[in-house]
Amino acid sequence: MPPHPDFSLATQIAYIPSGLYPSLIKIEEESVEYGALTFTLDNKLITFRTGKITPTKPGFFVTLWQRVNGLTKPHHITDSSDFFVISVHDDIGFGQFIFHKSVLLQHSVISSGSKEGKRGIRLYPPWIQNLNKQAKRSQDWQCKHFIKFDCNISVKYRTLINAFKNH
Repeated sequence: MPPHPDFSLATQIAYIPSGLYPSLIKIEEESVEYGALTFTLDNKLITFRTGKITPTKPGFFVTLWQRVNGLTKPHHITDSSDFFVISVHDDIGFGQFIFHKSVLLQHSVISSGSKEGKRGIRLYPPWIQNLNKQAKRSQDWQCKHFIKFDCNISVKYRTLINAFKNH
C-alpha cells in the first residue's frame, strides 16, 4: 500500500527540495483513512496523519490515538515519536502542522503522568475563518506550527527545515 497522496506530494514539492529525506516509512493500516504512517527524518521519529474535513464543523479532524494491548490510548510524552505532522488539504490550501511532542503536551493533546491526552483534535489552518472563540484560540497556537505549501512548485522551505531542527 503506498503512502497517502498528501505525504507523497509534500515529500516531492517541499521535503526533498529542502534537503529532507523521509525514510523508514511504515504505514499504519489501522488508521489508513487518516493517512497514518510513521517515518524518520534526521534520526527523529515522525508520526504522520492527514486531517479530514467534516460536514458540520469548520477545520479538519484528525485522530492521534494508538492501540496498546487492544485499547485505544492517546500518545504519551514518553513514546518514541518526536514530532507529529498533520497534513491538511482542501480547495483553498495545502500545508502541514508540524508539532514537536512538547507542544502537544503543553496543549494537553498527548498524555503525561496522570494527565490523559486526547485521541483526536480539530485543526484550523490559517485560511479557516469565522471561528468561535475557542476554535480561534486553538487556531492561534496551531498556526505557529503551520507551513503552507504551493502545490504547483517545488520550493526549499527554510521554515520546514527549521521546524525539525529547533527541538
